[in-house]
Amino acid sequence: NTGVYAQHLMRRAATSVLLTDSEKLGKSSLYEFAKLTELDRIIVDDLYPCPPDIMEAVETTNTQLTIVSCQE
Repeated sequence: NTGVYAQHLMRRAATSVLLTDSEKLGKSSLYEFAKLTELDRIIVDDLYPCPPDIMEAVETTNTQLTIVSCQE
C-alpha cells in the first residue's frame, strides 16, 4: 500500500517535504499519507493560486511554503 509506505518513510525522515503542482492543492484524494502539521516544507508552482484555507493552515503551523515561479 503506497499510503502506508509513505507514512513509514515520513516517520523515519529528518525532514518531510511535499513537492506538488498547484492544481492539486486543496483537492481530495483516495488516501491521506500526511497531515499538514506533519510536513516541514511544501514546494509548489505558481500556475494556480494557493487556496485560502491552505494559506491559513500553513500560517498556523511550522510548515514552510515555497512557491516557485514558472515564468522564465
